[in-house]
Amino acid sequence: MRKLGRKARERTDVQLAEREQAVLQATEFDWEAIRPELSDPDEQQLLMEAVEAATARNESVGQVVERLEHLGEKGIRVAEFLALRLGRL
Repeated sequence: MRKLGRKARERTDVQLAEREQAVLQATEFDWEAIRPELSDPDEQQLLMEAVEAATARNESVGQVVERLEHLGEKGIRVAEFLALRLGRL
């Protein structure tokens, strides 16, 4: 019984690692391409605040995806569906 459980766990680890790699590849981004050319400190501050707000939203989405993944295969499918609908993948 333990041997079957270990094999199932190993298979699941491999599947999740493959999905994680796919997500990482799908979310690579060229930050230099969008580097702002701002010299005004007020504009820089506004940009930083916008980036911080966007980061907070992305972290919230990531937390939801993580919780869905803990639900198993159906949760992963739901998380992938939501990510695609939200334009994350």
